[in-house]
Amino acid sequence: MRLFCKPQLLVLLAAGASVELGVPPTSVPKGIILRAIRRVLDKPGSRQFHNTSAHDIDVLINRLNNRFGAAENWNFEHLLNALEVIENFHLGYHPLGRNRGRIMEQILTEHDPLLARCFDNSMFSYLSKEVFYKKLGLIFSRASRRAVSSPNWPLISNFLVKLKDRFEVWFGTLNYDSIVETALGWGASEEGFIRIGSEDFSEFSTDAKKIKLMHLHGSVNYGFRNGWVGDVTTVTNEICRYNSPLDAREHLISNIGHLTDTGYRVDVGPYITGFRKQARFVAEPYFTYYRHFTNLASEIPNLLVIGYGMADDHINHILFRVNQWHSLRRRVVFIDYINRNNYDHFRAWTQDKPREFMNLMRLWSEMAQPFDRNYPEPWMPTGATKKCLRVYMGGFSETIRNHSDEIFNYFGG
Repeated sequence: MRLFCKPQLLVLLAAGASVELGVPPTSVPKGIILRAIRRVLDKPGSRQFHNTSAHDIDVLINRLNNRFGAAENWNFEHLLNALEVIENFHLGYHPLGRNRGRIMEQILTEHDPLLARCFDNSMFSYLSKEVFYKKLGLIFSRASRRAVSSPNWPLISNFLVKLKDRFEVWFGTLNYDSIVETALGWGASEEGFIRIGSEDFSEFSTDAKKIKLMHLHGSVNYGFRNGWVGDVTTVTNEICRYNSPLDAREHLISNIGHLTDTGYRVDVGPYITGFRKQARFVAEPYFTYYRHFTNLASEIPNLLVIGYGMADDHINHILFRVNQWHSLRRRVVFIDYINRNNYDHFRAWTQDKPREFMNLMRLWSEMAQPFDRNYPEPWMPTGATKKCLRVYMGGFSETIRNHSDEIFNYFGG
């Protein structure tokens, strides 16, 4: 029996919640990462000792541009997926020669000898992914540090603090940044990590009862743990929380992976990115985080979703079960941004995710046509489900500037 009277609330934060604090959207890091990879591969050592060069990444970029129609149609997650596929092609090669055990690899690459070079050389994907992860960590750690200087920081941080004060609240975030913990003054313990002696990192504890903040896709503060093999310092596959993003980046490597039941290798580490995200949850803290977030969503009828673009199937599966778990007791607030004054933008936004977003709105509202360009702010269903859903599409900062008390009251806080 609960002895406190604060209402419970589960919050899901995604990219749209951080963009207004200067954290880059998914379209930005790709160019920075590609330039860094090109610099590394263009060094004389890469050409001489690793038999790879910047020409290889240029070939891959050209093929991705052709595949997606234009450079702006793919992002850094597509890039990582391409590098992982290349790595798996190489792992599928038989070590005794090109004509043994490489049948499918030959068939799929023989029409493009330039691209086949990438598949033949393991160092291309290894070096590229190493740069990928370190540069990704640098981009988002810098953005986290600069967020407190954003004009929107007082507004957004104050809103997060009020959520903590008025509710018994849990946060699940899909973002790598440290905005939530900075705003709330939280640290390792709220994320389920325990400090070990004088070490500069904290170990993860699987005691989900103490977890208040779940970095479902990783964090700038996460890195691998140092270990010992004989007298040599090495890196283990245990993910720890470091005291700073700088310490965490010093413990990032690209070659710790997990073989799925189909034999496909995916990276498991401080950042859950690319595709096949579900296969990466075999490592802690992600396995416990995902299970804990699912359990909370099934137990708490109050759900606040901010800036989520419906791009992750494993998260969508949870959101689509809210009706089943809570029926008419559910209280859901969905905040995102649509430029309703620009019909092309509105049409592109809704057509970009009609299957996920519109179906979710139909499910939560139990209405056949729940959402159009002329909706009021907030939009809400009619009939029996009128109290079940509020949709705000003015953006995160604009919504909480004008409607924060309304949202608090809606959840009973």
